[in-house]
Amino acid sequence: RLPITNMEHQYLVTDTMPQVETLGYELPMIRDCDSQYYLRQEGQGLLLGPWEQDCRLAWQSGNGRAPWSFGQELFEDDWARLEDGLGAIFHRIPALETAGIKRGVNGAISFAPDGRPIIGPMPGVPNFFVACGFLGGIAQGGGIGLAMSQWILEGESELDLHFIDVARFGDWTTREFARERTHEILPIRYELIYPGIERKTGRPLKTTPIYNDLLDLNAVMGQAYGWERPLWYAPEGVEPKDEPSFERPNWWEHVGNEAKAMVAGCGLSEMSSYGKFKISGPDAEAFLNHIGSAKVPTKPNRLALSLMLNDRGGIVGDITIENSGDGTYYCVGATLGVALYQRWMEDHAGDYEVRIENITDQLSALGIAGPKSRDLLNALSGGAFDDFPFMSSKTVEIARVRCQAIRISFSGELGWELHCPMLNQKALFDALMEEGNKHDLNLMGGRAMGMLRIEKGYRSWGAEMTTEVTPHAAGLERFCSTKKDYIGRAVVDAQRSKPPQKRFFTLEVDPAAPPCWGTEPVLKDGALIGYVTSGGMGWRSGKMLAVAWIDGTGVEAGCLLEVQVLKTTYAATAVSDPVYDPNNEILLG
Repeated sequence: RLPITNMEHQYLVTDTMPQVETLGYELPMIRDCDSQYYLRQEGQGLLLGPWEQDCRLAWQSGNGRAPWSFGQELFEDDWARLEDGLGAIFHRIPALETAGIKRGVNGAISFAPDGRPIIGPMPGVPNFFVACGFLGGIAQGGGIGLAMSQWILEGESELDLHFIDVARFGDWTTREFARERTHEILPIRYELIYPGIERKTGRPLKTTPIYNDLLDLNAVMGQAYGWERPLWYAPEGVEPKDEPSFERPNWWEHVGNEAKAMVAGCGLSEMSSYGKFKISGPDAEAFLNHIGSAKVPTKPNRLALSLMLNDRGGIVGDITIENSGDGTYYCVGATLGVALYQRWMEDHAGDYEVRIENITDQLSALGIAGPKSRDLLNALSGGAFDDFPFMSSKTVEIARVRCQAIRISFSGELGWELHCPMLNQKALFDALMEEGNKHDLNLMGGRAMGMLRIEKGYRSWGAEMTTEVTPHAAGLERFCSTKKDYIGRAVVDAQRSKPPQKRFFTLEVDPAAPPCWGTEPVLKDGALIGYVTSGGMGWRSGKMLAVAWIDGTGVEAGCLLEVQVLKTTYAATAVSDPVYDPNNEILLG
């Protein structure tokens, strides 16, 4: 079952055109994003596909479902849908205005809710592969064919394709969600994509018990894997609404204030959308040691950060592993990687006697971080957070709620994650907010967290951690054991003694530059050496920062580089990670 919606798409083929006949060569394929059409030569005429703003569900009487008898039939031409867009096209190609129409084609086109293809092994259905939802079959066919053949024959693609992997969708993508979202994105197929843009339809879908509380506190929500989660909080008098921009958007300073308030007191983050798995069975420890690069903790209530690698040493994902003390292990990973992680683990379970349970929806998680976080949590737990080492966990009672407290911090500050049953989240949140008034507690959204982690040199799944990047290139060898075997170890060991040809560097960018959002070119002495994968403001260090994937030859800390942002070149300097708290004194305090 896939979130595919069938839509009608009308295009036309012209009669013979003298202007085409006399060219003496074949026109290339043309796609004009401003006037919203595609064009190619067809015989001695043109095939013209204007993009309709009035989108139409195919087989409306069948609720969008194609009948089983359907082959290559077409629908009746619907010329009225093209009228609004033809004026702009005639302005571009005046000869079309007097060209005759040879035939029309009104057929079905399949859309995914995000407008991207859906490909790869279907989660939960062994040996079933998907390749559908294409809007540019000619342009994408060759690459998709290669990727699918590699997936089928070799078990994975050489390229990181998580952004079009079928695993990005799950049971939350209902037919109605897919239809609503498709009706939103189809008319804006050629829109300008701003950084951090959020879609409006099909929401809310997956919410936590404190969803309405956060809205009352002026949260601006984003959607990730169906979950509603706060991006930032609008202060009093500010409309809680994104105004997208390639420069500093309307939320920029407010996100900075959230980060600064956390560093001065403490901050609360909603983390319930993180993927959560329970691994159990007689071979649970051996299984996790096999699929993960770090040695699984043997002592109860201890944690390990582990990378899941493929045979080429590429990073499939990262998980935090907790030894729960009863023979089971609790694993936490990236929100957008939930189904992909589960598929990877199930595909590599082999002969291990192990049970893999996705318990994401059962448990909530709240993060508390900042210099006053321990005082706040002690006040609600009778001092349970005094003797609490980094990378350990405890079962604690906070107010009326029993939680699993995990001492880990993606912001790099003193902090904990509080995991409890989803049904108890509201009571936990209320207790934290009430007591938090005495400890300068502030709410912090995901955008602030995303910038804070850059100052600490932490990598993000999907940006810096992909199957095309090895731990050596990502600077993550410290999470790879030398005392046990695991998938990808041979590659990790072979690379340890060699400088990586490509690697990540954190860059300090000219503060006058607009923010880096990703894909900005990085130059050295005028030559292209890489591109930006993540960027933002280092609110604690006061520096504009970017993470860049670059040719590592001849680049070291202090090296002068350049970053091209919005067609303007700005000075940048390669710096050593982490920019903030390099000795982890605050993190371990």
